[in-house]
Amino acid sequence: MAGAEVKSLDYPSEFYRLPTRDDAFTLSDFIRVVASKVQALGPFDVVFTHNMVGEYGHLDHKLIWDIAFHLGHPLWITNIFIPSNWVPWQQSPVSSLDYPKWVSELDVAFYDRCESVYRRHNAWTWNKEAVTHCAVYEL
Repeated sequence: MAGAEVKSLDYPSEFYRLPTRDDAFTLSDFIRVVASKVQALGPFDVVFTHNMVGEYGHLDHKLIWDIAFHLGHPLWITNIFIPSNWVPWQQSPVSSLDYPKWVSELDVAFYDRCESVYRRHNAWTWNKEAVTHCAVYEL
C-alpha cells in the first residue's frame, strides 16, 4: 500500500434519511449518482473499501461498500469485524471468504494522520483500540 493514492469522499452523512422506494429520488438512485461521480475520478485498478458489514455495522461504511460494489471494479476489503449493537450477528460474513490476498499490520503513522483529519473536522467518534492486524481479500 505504500505509495498508493488515497482519495476520500466528502458527502453529507444524511443518506439514510432518503426514501428507499416509491419516491422521486431513492437511496438506490443516490448510490447510482455517487457511483457515477466516483467513476469519473478513475480509472481504477482496484478499490480498497469498507467491507459489506461496515466493520461494526456503521451505516456510512455500509453505504460506501454499496457504492464501491456498484462500480464494478475489483474490490479489496478487510475481515475487520467488531461486534456491536449496530449489527444483528456476532461473526463477520467476511470470515467465510477463502484465501486472503495478504495479512496486514496497521500502519500507525497513516492511522494517526487519518485520525487527525477526523478530529480537525470534529468527526472522530472511535473510542476503541485500533485494529492492528487484519486479512485483506480481493473480490
